[in-house]
Amino acid sequence: MTLARTVVALVILASLASPQASLSQTIENEISQVSVRLDNARAEQVDLISPTHYSEAAKKLGEAQRQFSRGGKIDDIRKLLSEARRSIERAEGYVEVGTVLLRDAIESRGAAAEANAPEFASRDWEEAEEQLLEAGKRVEKGDQNGTRERASRAERAFRTAELKAIRADVLGKTRDARSAAVKAEAPKWSSATFADAEALLNRAESELKENRYDRSVARELAEEASSQFTRAARIARTARKVDDDVRTTVEPLMLEYEAHIAAVAEKLNRSPDFAEGAEPAIAEIVSSIQSLYDDRTNLEEELARKNAEIDRLINVDLQRMKELADSLDTRLALLEQRERAVLAELQVREEKDAKIDRIKSTFEKDEAEVLISGNQMIVRLYGLQFPVGSAEIRPANFGLLTKVQRVLREFPSSPVVIAGHTDSQGYDATNLSLSKRRADAVREYLLANMSTSAERITAAGYGESQPIASNETSAGRAQNRRIDVILSLSGEPLSGL
Repeated sequence: MTLARTVVALVILASLASPQASLSQTIENEISQVSVRLDNARAEQVDLISPTHYSEAAKKLGEAQRQFSRGGKIDDIRKLLSEARRSIERAEGYVEVGTVLLRDAIESRGAAAEANAPEFASRDWEEAEEQLLEAGKRVEKGDQNGTRERASRAERAFRTAELKAIRADVLGKTRDARSAAVKAEAPKWSSATFADAEALLNRAESELKENRYDRSVARELAEEASSQFTRAARIARTARKVDDDVRTTVEPLMLEYEAHIAAVAEKLNRSPDFAEGAEPAIAEIVSSIQSLYDDRTNLEEELARKNAEIDRLINVDLQRMKELADSLDTRLALLEQRERAVLAELQVREEKDAKIDRIKSTFEKDEAEVLISGNQMIVRLYGLQFPVGSAEIRPANFGLLTKVQRVLREFPSSPVVIAGHTDSQGYDATNLSLSKRRADAVREYLLANMSTSAERITAAGYGESQPIASNETSAGRAQNRRIDVILSLSGEPLSGL
């Protein structure tokens, strides 16, 4: 009796706790959805186009997350999430006009960021960011002239920051080496070497001005200049030391110089005599090195002759093998082998054709069209529809995507590409982003509902670049708004998409 009462009590407690746990999970999902939407907006640079509304959305989301973590009231959290969504929607409303007005400034910002301008040209970067922020605020106010003016300032500032960052990246080490050389009084004590380094540095700067995006030549010149500046500083320090005390310094320097030469000579089995100075020892070293080069050349020539002889012997053996292959037994064996290969290939082809026929019969005419192009099979999903401007997969599409899963299981080892396409309505960049998000959504749905590796299925968006019908009619545009599921029938990776 006691055990029965305990079980009943546990069941009652579970029924009371379950709704609260379910509600908490629902709120957590809502927070996650708003967070993803905010991240997507940032990926589309909405934070630059409408900074005020985007910032407000981020603030509301952050507050909702804090209240949720502290066990706050559900109604308060939902209110914050609702406000965050409205701010995101307001920000997204400026994307079309903002993309046009801020395009050049945003592109220059990307180039500056790639050049590490926030690190190497922080002051110019911050100034450019402020101008872009003001431009975005004027987009929100509908002030197109003010937007263009601020965007132009931002673009110029980003370009300046980019060039400074490139110079700092390529020439920074060289300028440090130059400063060290100047500190060592190289212009006075090693003027020729310092002048050579200066000339190399000037050439590197000129190269950067002419072509900032191909830095290889400028970097090579800068590295050579850095080496020369370092060399000039070393010479200057030595010259100053000699000048300070010529009697006590010249002898140690000469002995050190001769010791370096002797170390090289020792590796060549030579014992130089410095009675006549360093020149005879250096000449002996050069002669020894030349002899080694000559020996290497002779060895290379001998190796080439032996390789040629080996190739000749191999060719003779191959000729003999060919003659043996002409015998009747060998020919019959080759024919039997070929027959087995052909039969195996026919069997594989028949099985593949049967699979393709099954796949074609899987879909209704208004759902999809199955096309074969070389070693690729394209399942063109006309029936997979998304809300306007959205990548959300609705329950109405679950049945069609279940059929797609069946197709993928027919070829379990074949690589798959989910290709998203749009019609020509709207802006190219927006269409490209939308097609990619829709392809990603289909990929994520398939991975979530199939037991297959994430590497097998990839997604790509092509926007309006690959129409299959005229964009001048609504019917044609409807055909162009599609998802293509592309499978490799050969099992090899898909290419050329």
